[in-house]
Order: sequence, then structure tokens, then C-alpha cells
Amino acid sequence: MKIIYEDRHMLVCEKDAGVPVQTASVRVKDLTDEVRAHVKGGDVWVVHRLDQPVRGVVVFALTQKAAAVLSKQAGGAAAAVPGRRENAPSMEKTYLALVRCKRLPGNETAGKTLPGGEEDRRVHRLENWLLRDPKTNRSGVVSGGTKGAKRAVLEYTEAGRWLPDGGRWIADPASVCDPEAFEAAGRIFAEELKQEEPCVLRAALQKGTSGLPRDGKECLAALRIRLLTGRHHQIRVQLAAAGMPILGDRKYGDSGSESGESGKRETAFPALCAWRLTLAHPADLRAMEFTFQERTGESET
Repeated sequence: MKIIYEDRHMLVCEKDAGVPVQTASVRVKDLTDEVRAHVKGGDVWVVHRLDQPVRGVVVFALTQKAAAVLSKQAGGAAAAVPGRRENAPSMEKTYLALVRCKRLPGNETAGKTLPGGEEDRRVHRLENWLLRDPKTNRSGVVSGGTKGAKRAVLEYTEAGRWLPDGGRWIADPASVCDPEAFEAAGRIFAEELKQEEPCVLRAALQKGTSGLPRDGKECLAALRIRLLTGRHHQIRVQLAAAGMPILGDRKYGDSGSESGESGKRETAFPALCAWRLTLAHPADLRAMEFTFQERTGESET
């Protein structure tokens, strides 16, 4: 566990892929156990969860009052803070994913841009009805009238692409339209991309061209994703249904590439990361932003 921020109200940390946030099994150590051990047995409240295979930023409350405020934020509601007139705004969650694709489908949302006002990156919207099967722990896309189905909405933009080159993936600088998200994806998913060092990515961007053909062959695209609802396995299900399975997500359709890797398990976990978390501090409502970084081995516990 790598701690990003801690005070007497909350603790923000990075969760590794494969580690559950919370589990009922006494034989499996979860992230909540690690946080509880760090605070030496103090009270810990789970504010939100990530799927076990997904890495990313997670916040825990360390007081009951903070838990109430943060949980409402995480649920998408403005939260009343005791002793203050203002309400805490809802929590913003931004994800990064690597998806297999030839082109990116989706309905363009007129007038939408990413934070910062950039207008050269089109925002796409996916909207589906999802139904969860508790027996298989899977969700699927169904028609809107299906009993028990829940509406799921997300928006995404493409940050850039990697092209296949033998047994690895090469950055395509000509495709990059969101350098911040693209470079972050290159660092976070370096193992999946078979890149030994982040400098490989930087060098490719500086060259300006990959020299590889872009003729409709399968590629990997880095997506910046914003959740508008919170449903079971939402990102994984919706991207797979749109023909863009997340790299390594065998549960939802990534069976291997079309360029010779089929049948090999390229990565143990889906290339999906809860990259950025924006929230209002539960005590004083100051805006705070936390970003998942590449592993350095520092500040870990």
C-alpha cells in the first residue's frame, strides 16, 4: 500500500491490482486490513470500492463524520457538512484504460470538453442498461425494460494509440491528442505494453512518428474515462459491448490480439486504473485532487 495523503479525518492510498478493498474471507488480506494496521487498530470506514483486479486511488474515512460526508460524495450527492452552510460537491472519478480496437465507436456529445477547456478532443458517451448476475459475478448489457437493469453512463476521450511491433507495442506519436493521459498510461501500464522504461515512451513522442503502418490493424488505445454513474463492472462491460475490450480483461472478452499473441495471457489483470480522484475535504470542504503514480517503492507501508 502506498499512502498518498493522511490526516485525522481520512487516508488516501494506492491500491494494487489483485488486492480486494474489502473481503469477508478471514484468509485473504485486504486493503482495509492494511489501512487498519497502519492506523494501529483505529476506526476505518470504507468510502468506495474498486474491483479486485483494478488498481488505483482509494480513500478511507477515519472518523464517522468524515465517513458520512465522503460516502455521500462518492455516491454522487452533495453532502451536508456539520457546522457549515456549504455542501460538499460530489466526488469526481477519472479512469485510464488500454483497450483493443481498430476504431473507437461512440456518440459524440456536442459541446463537451475535458476540464481545461480544450476543444480538440471529442468526448464520446456510452449509455447502456446493465444487469448483474450474482451467480457468475458478471454484468451484461440488456434492453431498458429488463427487470432489475440499471442505467449506466460514462464519457471517454482517446488519449493516443500504440501499434503492434512483434511482441511489444510502440507508441504512435501522430495519434496523441492528450499527452498527460497518454504518458500516464505509458507509465502505469508499462508492463502490459512491454516497455522497460518510461523514457521509451518519451523518446517516441519526441521523434514525432512511429514509422509503423496505420492500416486498420488492431491497436491499443489509451482512454481517459469519466464515470457518470457507478454500476457493477461498468467500465469493463460498456467498453467490451462497444467493441473495445480492456487489455487483459478475460472476463469481458479480451481473448488475445490478432497479431500472434492469441492464447497467451499477456497480463494477469485488466489494464484499468482509477487514475484521479477529486473530492472536497470532509472537514473544511477544500478541493483536493489525488493521482495514481507509477510505483517507486517510496512512502510505502
